[in-house]
Amino acid sequence: MGERLLEADRGNPLGYYEDLEIVQFHDKVLKRNGCGYFFDRFPKICLNDEEIEEAKHIASNSVIKNWKDPKTILFLDYWSDFLPNDTKYIFLYRDPVRVSDSLIRRRTDKVINQFPHLAIQNWYIYNKLLYRFTQKISSEKYLIINIDNFLSNFVEQHRIIVDFLGSMIVNSDIKLTSFFHTDHFKKNIEKTSPMSIKSKILYSWYRYKSYRLFKKLEIKL
Repeated sequence: MGERLLEADRGNPLGYYEDLEIVQFHDKVLKRNGCGYFFDRFPKICLNDEEIEEAKHIASNSVIKNWKDPKTILFLDYWSDFLPNDTKYIFLYRDPVRVSDSLIRRRTDKVINQFPHLAIQNWYIYNKLLYRFTQKISSEKYLIINIDNFLSNFVEQHRIIVDFLGSMIVNSDIKLTSFFHTDHFKKNIEKTSPMSIKSKILYSWYRYKSYRLFKKLEIKL
């Protein structure tokens, strides 16, 4: 998903498959807006004139035909204005507790280590932005996939993706089944740090809100 890819690290030893130019652009804009990757409220992110021109240049670049970066969710309203009208979006989501528990266990994010409830709170924020965006665009322009369904039924899910992308896909005969069934995707259960009372309360509240949103995403499958 791109020309120059973000390198693998301890957090993801198999690699991220994310285009470095896109990742660096999102990181730069977030930093200028005083934001990190995790939020305690819905973020207000704006692009200045220089960043708008850079985004337009990226969107018109024939080399970058597609990309993957979870932070794209934060910029969808901008990208939808800059990208071609026939752009298609594939959204992946996963059970909120499994996502938040994974973030807490891996212990690579300092802010999550300090405030564990932000893990599930940010599942809610990111997926709520996803859901809002799907309310604005035609259902023919997006595909929503539950990652656990994808991993457990790769052949069918891959066919759905190929059908959705149609002529846009480069190679419809991708052999990824063995890749997704490697031991790298079998996470070991690690002991997590105890939460403060405040974190426990906030975690419970956002767990409730997240599962309500999760059900809405399931309906859109």
